[in-house]
Amino acid sequence: MIKIDGTRVLQSPDKSFSGDVVLTQQGVNVFAVEALDDEGNVKRLNLPIIYDSLNPVLSNIQPDGAGVVYQQTGDVQVSVSSNEALQSLEVNTQSMTILNNAQSDFSATVSYSTSGIKNLDFSSVDLAGNTGAAAGQFELVIDNVSPILTFNPALPALTNQSQVLVNVEVVDDIPTNVVMSVNGVNVVNNTNATLLRGENTIVVSATDAAGNESSIQGVVFYDGDAPSTQLSLSDGHLTNQSSISIRTSIYDVSSVVSGLYLNGNLVQSSTLNVFDTVLSLNEGVNTVILTSQDEAGNLATQKTINVILDTVPPILSNIRPTTGGVVGIPTLDVFLSAESNQQLQ
Repeated sequence: MIKIDGTRVLQSPDKSFSGDVVLTQQGVNVFAVEALDDEGNVKRLNLPIIYDSLNPVLSNIQPDGAGVVYQQTGDVQVSVSSNEALQSLEVNTQSMTILNNAQSDFSATVSYSTSGIKNLDFSSVDLAGNTGAAAGQFELVIDNVSPILTFNPALPALTNQSQVLVNVEVVDDIPTNVVMSVNGVNVVNNTNATLLRGENTIVVSATDAAGNESSIQGVVFYDGDAPSTQLSLSDGHLTNQSSISIRTSIYDVSSVVSGLYLNGNLVQSSTLNVFDTVLSLNEGVNTVILTSQDEAGNLATQKTINVILDTVPPILSNIRPTTGGVVGIPTLDVFLSAESNQQLQ
């Protein structure tokens, strides 16, 4: 004999027993089962049965539509949560993976071919066969084009200014994050960046909302020093040669243009750091001027020297004894006068 909650159930011809029970509450319902054989032996057990007639509740849909979803491709990660274990779950008729009965959060990749407003339709079936549904909507923008970056104005390759304007124009159809640095130090866009002497590296990188990346780099050489100049002749140089050679030496980190002037006339222009010039001098004082400017625009201090040409020999007069004079002693004093443009040796 079999009893369920004290009520005897009937035996079928195949010697199985069956009976109706009433589930009175959602969740676990426990029934007492008692089996009694002809010898009076009794077997008792509790039979728990879970009653679930409620539809599953789906929530926390992502994307939630609060913002635009930017993707390089049309593959969008979507997710949803359930308040109970599920035996099946679909989004837009696409099955979502269910790992186990303890799982409450579910995700899948949904592919789209175009941008626009997209609908998400979820349908679910719980372990008891109850069905649930939920819907969401979001805006999708598919963009696989990298940002276009341009220095505007263009960076100078060489400058004699201690600061340079760093401004980058960004062309992109979607929001873009830009990071700029000068010699490894981050700066904001459209700023006057302070340069170090020598080579300065400016790097700009951009990443748009879809993850597309691009970067540009510029190098600016800062030369704030004027050329150092040297002439091989010193100021006041005296010569009796009407044609003499002078060597010019220029020291600078960049290329230079130099000019050598004699008495106001340009006699040689050169881009060499060392060059020789033959000067044709006038009698008397000759003024030599050296100018130099480097590629960065720095002007050297003008160097001026005077070179004196004296080709006139000294004039001797009032010589005593006179030329051809006869003297009777072996030793005598000679007297004369001398005139010269320069100090006699």
